[in-house]
Amino acid sequence: MRTTCAALLLLVATVAIAQDKPKPNATTAIKPMELYRVAGRAWTYRLTEWNRGGSTRTGNERGSVTSSDGKLAAYKSSYTWEDGSGGGGSSGEVKLNDMDVEEKALADEALPEESLEMAGRGWVCRRHVTKEGDIEVTTWVSAEYHPLVIKQVKLGKDYCRIRKLTSFETGETDPWGLYRVDGRSWTVKSTTEIAGMDPMVSYVRYTVSKVTGKGATLTFDTLDKDKKAIEGIPASETEIVFELAQAAGGAKDEGPVMARERKKCEVGEFDCWAVEVAGMKSWTSVAFPGLLVCIESKSHKSELVEFDLGHDARRLYRKAGNYCVTSTTHTFAGMKVQNSMRIDVVSADKGRARYTTTSYDEAGNEQFKNESSIKVSEPTSPRMRYTNQVEETISTPAGTFRCVVADTGNGMKSWMWHGIVIRSVMETKDITMLQEVTELKVE
Repeated sequence: MRTTCAALLLLVATVAIAQDKPKPNATTAIKPMELYRVAGRAWTYRLTEWNRGGSTRTGNERGSVTSSDGKLAAYKSSYTWEDGSGGGGSSGEVKLNDMDVEEKALADEALPEESLEMAGRGWVCRRHVTKEGDIEVTTWVSAEYHPLVIKQVKLGKDYCRIRKLTSFETGETDPWGLYRVDGRSWTVKSTTEIAGMDPMVSYVRYTVSKVTGKGATLTFDTLDKDKKAIEGIPASETEIVFELAQAAGGAKDEGPVMARERKKCEVGEFDCWAVEVAGMKSWTSVAFPGLLVCIESKSHKSELVEFDLGHDARRLYRKAGNYCVTSTTHTFAGMKVQNSMRIDVVSADKGRARYTTTSYDEAGNEQFKNESSIKVSEPTSPRMRYTNQVEETISTPAGTFRCVVADTGNGMKSWMWHGIVIRSVMETKDITMLQEVTELKVE
């Protein structure tokens, strides 16, 4: 598909007009080199490039921080064009306390401050303009995660290239992610060997319930070698309080030095923190803090043997009175079109649920309403077996949710919680779409 110079220039001009006006005095300080201070941070871009006399091509770019020790960080990046015309990649290191010329230019506090909407969230940026020959380069860089480029436009007489951020992962692990999903459970098998005796085997099953924005209840069930309850040992409960633990999380750890290792168990292979003390070595999950993967010593072994993420695909429809409101914003050539949709569960009985779907325009006027039904069978066990899914904790006006992430790699990414799409982002060369749950009641 060919795009004329006039059409592309009009698109660039329209998008530029749609930006927020620069603030005369910046209110958000730049955090130099913050992007590279946490290993695991990752980002993607949507690329659109036009040359006079040629076709417009689109592509994708990825980058990530592979390691960071507070002084030196390593990164890697790659890009591909969707028409198969090529691609490339690079890797390198950056000094966190010694910026190069370009990094310093993007950290200049005199740069005008602007706000952009990209990758499903708002960004406070500094706008930098420079020249590469006869091509003008305008770069919007994040003040919070300098030198992360949120958007960049290279514009010349016969050339235009637009680079827009489509996703960003902070790399910062939610310390309570393991406990944020009602119904999540995992089982640890313990085996102790004593000379002259058969191995002693037992299990402990952990189950999360009563999740709120402030905490959750964790139940412990001790089971025998056949995974049956042991007489005289009742289940016990403990309260996980998110806020109190977060407040204590800033204290320095004076314990043993941890190493980062991969560890296999019956459930699969996990990225772990490993600690060895007095002949006993333990591995706990990096992505799910608090999840024991394995403990090994000369005569004892504990191993994760079951892990159910707990997401119930029909949870919204299990009780009358539940509802979900989703807001959708489409942006095209600087113009925004917004609408919303509300699902109300009218009844839930005998394995079926009736619900209404109502659509509203930006002004809140009802566009249409219909009624449907859906089969609601009992939750499966496990509800969602762990098979290396990636989870992220995100917040919307409806609350904070621990979601399973689906990233197609072509500008589309979604976050799902108990079968509900909490947020979805789509970026193409022409259209940006953000869908987000703004109100939710699930009991």
